[in-house]
Amino acid sequence: MTGKSKIFANILENFNSKNIKYSLLRFDDKVLSNETEIDVLIWPESFKQADLILRQNNFVCWKDRTFLKKRVYASYSDGVLWLLDVHLAFVQDGIIYLDLKKVENRLEIDPNGYKILSKEDQLLHYFFHSLLGKGHIQTKHFATIRKLASNGIDRDYLFNHIEDEKIKKIFHLFLNDLSDFNQITKRTLQFQKTIKERLLKQTFSNRIRFYFKKYLFKMVYRNRGVHFAIMGVDGAGKSSLIDALEHSLVSIKGVKYSIVYMGPWGHSKSPWHKWVLKKQITLPKNINGKKDLLQKLKSHIKGTIYYLSVYFELWYRYLKFVRPGLKKGRIVLSDRYIYDLRYIYKKRVVLEFKLIRYFICRIFPKPDKIIFLYNDPDIIVKRKPQLRAEQVQEYQEYYFKTLDKYKPISIETNNDAATIAGRVLDEIFKALLKNFN
Repeated sequence: MTGKSKIFANILENFNSKNIKYSLLRFDDKVLSNETEIDVLIWPESFKQADLILRQNNFVCWKDRTFLKKRVYASYSDGVLWLLDVHLAFVQDGIIYLDLKKVENRLEIDPNGYKILSKEDQLLHYFFHSLLGKGHIQTKHFATIRKLASNGIDRDYLFNHIEDEKIKKIFHLFLNDLSDFNQITKRTLQFQKTIKERLLKQTFSNRIRFYFKKYLFKMVYRNRGVHFAIMGVDGAGKSSLIDALEHSLVSIKGVKYSIVYMGPWGHSKSPWHKWVLKKQITLPKNINGKKDLLQKLKSHIKGTIYYLSVYFELWYRYLKFVRPGLKKGRIVLSDRYIYDLRYIYKKRVVLEFKLIRYFICRIFPKPDKIIFLYNDPDIIVKRKPQLRAEQVQEYQEYYFKTLDKYKPISIETNNDAATIAGRVLDEIFKALLKNFN
């Protein structure tokens, strides 16, 4: 048993020991050793006990679709997101297409001791699931289906299990020439439409679930994503870390993410802030050093307009890019954040406008976690000589002071970006899956 397969093997062995009524779906010899996601059919009467076993094995219910007869459980370990899709019926888009009772007494045991569908039920499952969901047989399943269809199947059972006569005719064509179903054509799409219509007419519950999935699903099921802000002085390693995180996230199955620049300088998106910058309304220098009262007043007005404009600009980006991603259950990574404004303006420390800077940082949505990157000033200057070492030291002290109340994860960037990314990913998935406990 390989390291990979051990995660799922433990679950299935627990199912066996507790007499859980289950069956692996889309099973083949490689599913446990090569995959980070498996599909399991669980009979409703065994669901509560199965749910308990999954939670005891550090899985959480990541996506609860119980009304649609589905749930997705997730666990993160060793840099891998493990996904276990639980099906509480033979269902696609809310439409139940096979009878659990007819399947139950025909379950078989594979060489590892796990319960699987009989070859006839596997074939029926592939037929309905493929046509209803995709409108054809996917290439990755074609060889498996062809092997099942040519392996001494019980045709009487197959056609007895299908109640509708029109669906029987389509299934007969399916058995006679699988190649006709290997690509999406007008014919296969018409078969899909017919099967869907006939199954919807069979039961009222199919219609309720189907139309719920079609029209209400996105309004009712809103996953909570996770928001991490990555901060630090120029040269601390923010860009390298974000690149390394993106490289890892793109390869993790079942995860969606977005990267948003939330720094207060540059990358303006809102029309008003673009206008303010076009009018060259920026933060004036040395206000307290000016002797002329009128000049001081103008500088205060100009600085206030600038800070308010930045504040609304960041709200604009948050509402347009961050919040929608969180509602869709995504991992949102912010490059910089509003807290940069607390003491720093570009390449200088700012001590004026203390009150407005304090409030705009306080009255803004907090990320789930802040990752603060720091290092020895001399090392940072070697990486990016935009600041002097004493400036880096001063800025980092202000960052520590600003972020202390937010309990950031402070990381000294002495290790390579991939190693740091691994640590940050652990924190990201810990926070993400915690939302569903």
